[in-house]
Amino acid sequence: MGDHVLFIYLLMTRGPVFILRTN
Repeated sequence: MGDHVLFIYLLMTRGPVFILRTN
């Protein structure tokens, strides 16, 4: 559960840039 919260927080703070880096 904690991991999901951190992941969502990162997505909101970094935005699409974070998603592009993971792909």
